[in-house]
Amino acid sequence: MDVFSIIYVAACLLCSLVTLRYDMQMFQLSSYRYSRYFRWWFPQNILTHRKWLLVLVVLCMLNGWLSIVAVAIVVVSIYKELTEKYKTPIVFTNRVKRLYTTAILMTLLVQVAVAIAVGVEYLPLASALTLLLSNFVVLSANFINTTIDK
Repeated sequence: MDVFSIIYVAACLLCSLVTLRYDMQMFQLSSYRYSRYFRWWFPQNILTHRKWLLVLVVLCMLNGWLSIVAVAIVVVSIYKELTEKYKTPIVFTNRVKRLYTTAILMTLLVQVAVAIAVGVEYLPLASALTLLLSNFVVLSANFINTTIDK
């Protein structure tokens, strides 16, 4: 794994953490109900969300020089997400803190599992996929937390 791949994986993980905040906010606005969250997410937001752009970044990782472009795209995405002002901001209640912690642990666990199972060279792909599937990470974290809380 070269230096740009390592930087890309780190930037992608940071972008996942920042994007989880947005997904968590949408889940909170839908009153933590799966049906409302899916109604928001399908069909209009599944293809228009900017996370799909980052899947194309994986193609850039195949070439050494294009990896600079991939890292730049991820950094711009992080900047846009951090500077975005929302009409109703997320409220970090205890439930959101538990959900966020569980989602972060799940994301890191996927990265470690991929590194152990198939090798470190697939970490850029795993990073992009966990970023792409962050909505399902939030839903899975909610499922895990509701079974623990009951």
